[in-house]
Amino acid sequence: MNGGVGQSIGVTYGFETNRVSNRTRDYALEAYGWQMTGRSNAQILHNAWVSKIGFEGMRATDVTYFTGPNKNQSYVLIAREIIVSAGAIGSPKLLMLSGIGPRQHLEDVGIQVVTDIPDVGSNLKDHHFSVLEYNVTNAVDTI
Repeated sequence: MNGGVGQSIGVTYGFETNRVSNRTRDYALEAYGWQMTGRSNAQILHNAWVSKIGFEGMRATDVTYFTGPNKNQSYVLIAREIIVSAGAIGSPKLLMLSGIGPRQHLEDVGIQVVTDIPDVGSNLKDHHFSVLEYNVTNAVDTI
């Protein structure tokens, strides 16, 4: 390698999301966070771990979350709209902790069932992921 700083030409790894408007991959904050900066009805919370969605009947009404690395303080945020976007593992986990999922499984672990949806948390498959790195000469364009 030449020690210079290059740019990726289509491969990256980390926690990222797809931006539908232009079909690119990006981090969630970069893809959506900027849209919230001037809004009075939206707020970004750092170091907040959601543990449960609260319901009144079938309507989601609030979110319980913890702060800090030790999760030592909990808060309840009441919201008119709740969007779950915790990924392929976190979203089904949060839904099941909140009572949405396979009835028998929820009852077996003592979670009150809000609605029985057997497919929540099923069919998760590992995705193949590999990284190939090459040293190239200065004559190879990597931009």
